[in-house]
Amino acid sequence: MTAPNIQTNHSINSSGSVASLAYSSALAPNSLMIVTVMWQGSQVGLPTVSGAQNGSFGASKVSFNHATYYNGIAIFALVNTQGAVSETINFSYINCGTISNATVVIDEFSGYSAVADGYNSQDQESYSSGTGATSSGNFTPLVNGDLIYAASTIGYIAGGSLTTYTHGTNFINTYNGPAASAGVQTEYYVQPTAAQIAGTFTTNTGVTFSTYAVAVALKKAALWLENGYWQHPPYQQ
Repeated sequence: MTAPNIQTNHSINSSGSVASLAYSSALAPNSLMIVTVMWQGSQVGLPTVSGAQNGSFGASKVSFNHATYYNGIAIFALVNTQGAVSETINFSYINCGTISNATVVIDEFSGYSAVADGYNSQDQESYSSGTGATSSGNFTPLVNGDLIYAASTIGYIAGGSLTTYTHGTNFINTYNGPAASAGVQTEYYVQPTAAQIAGTFTTNTGVTFSTYAVAVALKKAALWLENGYWQHPPYQQ
């Protein structure tokens, strides 16, 4: 099976927000855009995301926003309906107060829709470490072949040195942020058969830290959409 991840780009601002980020290459018609935002704000609230060509992404598919520390992570998804276009993703943090740092990751996938088939999020304050120990928490998709997309970040590191921070078993990183600075991780897995699953991540042991992780299952695109019928209906072919 050809990997459905077409392209990835990211931007990090350690002293403020990320206002916009462009895809490196033009989007394919009907491809799926997935946008992950990690931020540190001054109040509880979620950012908003929009494409210069495709408009608003609407509500996030899954998110976690800490009620005390005001940091959070969220996943947004939208299908490109504008044909083969260059796209820039714009971000607004008006609901989040003053932003002290932010990381954004933008992915493009083929063959999938923005329709969620389950999701979960989790704040782990118990310093879980090791292979797959950081987790979004379990959920159970209903449809075979879903794209499981997950993201994680470290809330804080209080002791030891974080040297390993990467994807979990079966998952593939789209972005592997630097472990030493508690960078964001994004990953995906195509689940052949619907079953209980969680987005998991791997860290080294012997470190005191907390993690936030979120995951969502996204359904395959309808065949007519995947084949480009949105722009080229059957009667024109």
